[in-house]
Amino acid sequence: TGEPVTGWTTGLDWLADLVTVPGPDPMVVTAGSGGVLVWDVTSGRQAAALTAPAGAGAAGVVALGAGGFDGHVLVACGRHDGSVLVWDLAAPDRPVTAFRSAAAPDAVTSVALAGRDLPVDPDVAAPGTRAWTPIVVCGTHSGEVLLHRAGTGHLVGALTPHTDQIAALLLASVGDRDVLYSAGADH
Repeated sequence: TGEPVTGWTTGLDWLADLVTVPGPDPMVVTAGSGGVLVWDVTSGRQAAALTAPAGAGAAGVVALGAGGFDGHVLVACGRHDGSVLVWDLAAPDRPVTAFRSAAAPDAVTSVALAGRDLPVDPDVAAPGTRAWTPIVVCGTHSGEVLLHRAGTGHLVGALTPHTDQIAALLLASVGDRDVLYSAGADH
């Protein structure tokens, strides 16, 4: 019908990005002037504020990504200073990890999360245990796509599909694989 189903005012001065969160309870995560906030879609109320660790600086959030992995809902944010923060929404008061993706002054301009069928890092899981090992995919201002382990921040791959800023990243399941699409300011 073209009419909004629901809506609310965030109270933020501006928004840089927003993502939906997988799971039974509809949630939206926003990034903007007030930091990274989680919203309950049903009530329109703020459900959590994802806080940066002490010393992380005041770099602005540019991009968000979210995904569900083995019962964990992760949210990753890319920042102006090239850093990335990853939270498990089960414990929103501190990030699972914080790492530098892009070399300063390069900004992380887009973020996506992938995780299906990835081998378990021995530094993430205790021997004999099963653990999720999602990958944080970061697009940069310089046109690189960098892949990091979400739990450790370790760089596991780099691509240079563009010569200018990565404007958007999208992961889609095609058959039994995750496929990454990128859009850049160069074409």
